[in-house]
Amino acid sequence: MAFLAPLYEHCALRSKEPVESHRLIAEGLCDYRIGWHAHAAVETVVHQLNAPRLLLYAMRYGDEVDLAPRVYEDFLLVHYARRGPIELWTDGQRTALRQGEVAVSNPRRSIALRWSAHCEQVILRLPAAMFGADAQAIAVPPWHRLSRVQTQAWLPLMEAFAGMAHFAQTPNAGGATAVWLEHLETSMAGFLRQQVGQFQTHAHTGAEGGRPGSTAPRRRRTELLHAIAHEHLRHPLTLPEMARKLALSPRQLNEWTQQEWGQSPMAWLRDRRLDAIHRHFIEHPRDEVTTVAMEYGFGHIGRFARFYFERFGEYPSQTRRR
Repeated sequence: MAFLAPLYEHCALRSKEPVESHRLIAEGLCDYRIGWHAHAAVETVVHQLNAPRLLLYAMRYGDEVDLAPRVYEDFLLVHYARRGPIELWTDGQRTALRQGEVAVSNPRRSIALRWSAHCEQVILRLPAAMFGADAQAIAVPPWHRLSRVQTQAWLPLMEAFAGMAHFAQTPNAGGATAVWLEHLETSMAGFLRQQVGQFQTHAHTGAEGGRPGSTAPRRRRTELLHAIAHEHLRHPLTLPEMARKLALSPRQLNEWTQQEWGQSPMAWLRDRRLDAIHRHFIEHPRDEVTTVAMEYGFGHIGRFARFYFERFGEYPSQTRRR
């Protein structure tokens, strides 16, 4: 599956008219002024995915264009330069976003952008309320570029969100889909809080000191971990939540699962979900792969298929044909 393919199934606009191009984006993303260069060839294409709290756009204008958004009041924007660079001025500082890079914008005074010809940007609109503050109070700088490592972690999150948001709009979506989608929205906001500006979070260790094996017999903890996993096969569970249920810090939990199984806690939980899906396909071979994968929280079907093959040596379709 192509990167962000679910997003590109939701075309909101194709237009060669400057006014129409401006109206849709101003109403949904943010108010802005647009300046087309003389004799510009307007070829605006906008794809849009709506979720309860987040909005995801893929946009291109065709020719080079200058944009001047109003200063944000209650949201942040996360920019991904999918094709071509953009040049920008944030609070008077000039910078650029090159192809393949990701950055967060939160201007205090002004922002202006120049999109190169044939440039395509993927933009996520994230409410400031998900940071627990209004946009101007957030300790995020006016412009923050993610590192290469951070970008590699962000893009799969965005893919999973697009897949789940798309599936949520299909007839096969069940009640669990909304829960997983909310979890992904929260995870994306949490990731940005950890990575950007002063929103550095640190794992709370409290009075849990000591090594994992010092607070309870190993067998009892293993049984409890399996019970927790069983309860959350089709429901979200974060690393801090898992650690809290086991009376461990996230660091202690990671050390323990690495010692026991050579895996991080979330990789171990992912394998438990894969095992459950494998059993499901054996017992219910006619069920749709996408529907089942989404029920267990796999928002990106291509990545799910790869994980499944790595664990079982076959693809879901092969299991269903037995």
